Amino acid sequence: MNTHSYDPEKESPEELKPNHLDGQIREALSSVKPPELLKASILEQGPAPERKLLSFPSVRVAIAAIVIIGFVFSFLLLKMGHNNELQYSSNLREAAADYIVDAGFLLDLYDSSLDNISEWLEEKQAPNYSELPKALADLQPIGCKQLTWREEPITLVCFHLDDDRIVHLFIGNQTHETETLLANISEIQRIEGLETAGWHSGQQLFLLTGSNATVSIQPYLEFSS
Repeated sequence: MNTHSYDPEKESPEELKPNHLDGQIREALSSVKPPELLKASILEQGPAPERKLLSFPSVRVAIAAIVIIGFVFSFLLLKMGHNNELQYSSNLREAAADYIVDAGFLLDLYDSSLDNISEWLEEKQAPNYSELPKALADLQPIGCKQLTWREEPITLVCFHLDDDRIVHLFIGNQTHETETLLANISEIQRIEGLETAGWHSGQQLFLLTGSNATVSIQPYLEFSS
């Protein structure tokens, strides 16, 4: 009985050549993606990424920035709390001049049209104007703001002059609180270094102030006849 044992040296070279299907198998395997769960599991077992800690100087800078931002925010809130109120003074001239000198306010409406400003005030039921001295009406309006003085509504309308100077017009309803101004409202008085004067018409009171000591309000008080 003949038995055949495997002897590598006696095998023909052709039997040791790679199978012609090897290339197809490798190509098929390369196109197979591993299951997502397996991929995620492998990634989870990998080394955790190195975390870079902020240096001590960076932490101090960040803390300082937070403190500064908090201080500025608190200051703005404090300022905005008084933004809509004239000081609780018995004298409207003093309250108006003090408000302008403080210069810490923002207008509610910015508009260069007197008609648009008047319409906005009418919608807000705020003290309004129907007629203004011609010299004042010819100025460039900036906008307006709603205020209160001794719990009475007051309107502020601002007009632009040259060199960033401004004429401010305060409008209020005639009440018991404003009657003390009616006798000498047309007399120019300096308060806080600013000229103040005005007029009354119907049931409304009008008071002008300049934005600084160089502003003369006299030309804007005169109605053309």
